[in-house]
Amino acid sequence: MNEEISQAPVVQVRGLKKVFKDFWGRPKTTALDGLDLSLPPGEVCALIGPNGSGKSTLIKILLGLVFPTAGSASVFGNRCFDTNNKNRIGFLPEENCFYPHLSAPECLDFFAGLLRLPKKDSRQRIAHLLETVGLSTHARRPMGDYSLGMTRRVGIAQALLTDPELLILDEPTNGLDPLGTEEVHRLIRDLRDKGKTILISTHLLAESEELCDRVCLLNHGKCLAQGKLEDLHKSEGTANLKELFLKLVSEQSTSAQAKAPAGGGTPTEV
Repeated sequence: MNEEISQAPVVQVRGLKKVFKDFWGRPKTTALDGLDLSLPPGEVCALIGPNGSGKSTLIKILLGLVFPTAGSASVFGNRCFDTNNKNRIGFLPEENCFYPHLSAPECLDFFAGLLRLPKKDSRQRIAHLLETVGLSTHARRPMGDYSLGMTRRVGIAQALLTDPELLILDEPTNGLDPLGTEEVHRLIRDLRDKGKTILISTHLLAESEELCDRVCLLNHGKCLAQGKLEDLHKSEGTANLKELFLKLVSEQSTSAQAKAPAGGGTPTEV
């Protein structure tokens, strides 16, 4: 780990709440409920939780695409919708949408233009990124002929176009075979060793256990626990991430049942 990197958190979230409303403006779904998260520089953090736990909502807030209902969220000390953050963040969505008639270099050149990268520098950068993700030998093929795993690698190259300080990766190994998965893991480790900060949203507990420095476990919009894995296992008396997650979800369910009003009702969301 680069000790010269500032220790100010790259991502800082305090009491974050997001309530989605219906057509009439009435509260409908509480996606995030008082979430706290701190992500130090130069670390890989896994954002883990089932569907509907709030992972995607948190990512959209950090990218400045959605405004929180309450609480605060900052990236690099700036508000999330600050345009100064844009080229400092690389984002890999869960599903990539690329023009099938373009080759990978043409596709990346298109996105480099949207990012206003200098033409002279972007061509060299694109060639380097295609080599990094293992697609140099397939560069001339149209992307419509690519497998899902190959398309995923182009998505990772796209996220790295600006050489960002923070990478947000949504299911980065989705569609990859075991060899491709290991290549992506190796790339993530290399980026961490270069001082990059990486937030990974994933369902894969084993992948998180192997790859990440710290985890944030989400369920029903609440953070069950966050921190370094060894510290969490020590405090909870667990041996692996699956055991830890299931234990905390069970405790959350028991606590919710104890707080439920008499008569079988459920607490009203605000």
